[in-house]
Amino acid sequence: MIERSKRPVFGLDGTIYWMFFGAVFVASLVLIALGSTGFVAIAVVSGGGFFGFLISSTVGKQYVIRQIIDKSALVGTDVALDIGCGGGQVLLEVASHIDAGISVGVDIWRRRDQFPNGSAYLIDNYKRSQIRNKIAVACANAVSLPFASSSFDLVTSNLVLHNIKGAENKFIALSEMVRVLKPDGRLVLADVGLSRKYIFVLKTLGLSNRKHSWTVPLFFAPFGLIVAERPA
Repeated sequence: MIERSKRPVFGLDGTIYWMFFGAVFVASLVLIALGSTGFVAIAVVSGGGFFGFLISSTVGKQYVIRQIIDKSALVGTDVALDIGCGGGQVLLEVASHIDAGISVGVDIWRRRDQFPNGSAYLIDNYKRSQIRNKIAVACANAVSLPFASSSFDLVTSNLVLHNIKGAENKFIALSEMVRVLKPDGRLVLADVGLSRKYIFVLKTLGLSNRKHSWTVPLFFAPFGLIVAERPA
């Protein structure tokens, strides 16, 4: 059993939003306590926003990650890549299933996307965990991955595509994911608003066995999951 203080601590997503909702919620409660009853509606809305983001970043996100792992068809020799690894929540879960391979994570670690965030924070989470399988991390952008083609058996990405601005850059990022996949490699994507249109994008990029499903709504938006394979 890991001591509570030594367990990995994963950040909250949507930093700007939950901090804004939280600040408004607290301010509204203070004003209500001082007799300004006109702020009740604002307190309800801001409180709902704050707790909605909190639940999405914790319980909801963990549920999605279990689905990602279930659909990844992991084997012990996999060489896996997690794009947008943040504090390592997906990366470390994948690593726990790989004893003879390696789990690699890349991110640009923006605090506006998740807080706390950073490569040092991820490494600290790795040290706090009981996982001793190999991991590696690098600072890299999804639109320009620093890896040779056909390098990975599995590529995962959770809550990344919506942060990439512009349809062209999203297409480039997806192209990079496909490029680094080995033949017979698996791609697992999860994100808010990840609709079936991405199935057709992946078709143009040559992936097969493409499957889309909706999971639990997170961050007040529909949340999609896509699984696909690169043909041999």
